[in-house]
Amino acid sequence: MVIIGIYYYLRGFLISYLIRDELSASGSAISGSSGYMNEFILVGMILVLFGYIIEEGSKIYEEQKLTV
Repeated sequence: MVIIGIYYYLRGFLISYLIRDELSASGSAISGSSGYMNEFILVGMILVLFGYIIEEGSKIYEEQKLTV
């Protein structure tokens, strides 16, 4: 998810950078459309955090199974 968000951000930035001079009229501004970039990055970070918590929980569970 994080990679998708970064991809969309960079794609919008690159496209607007490459065609800025060719398509812009004098006095107008071109802005990149990031779409749902922030949401993708946020969801990706939450999923990574959730995965880390689950992994640590399984390690603790395995340790507790071995203790008497």
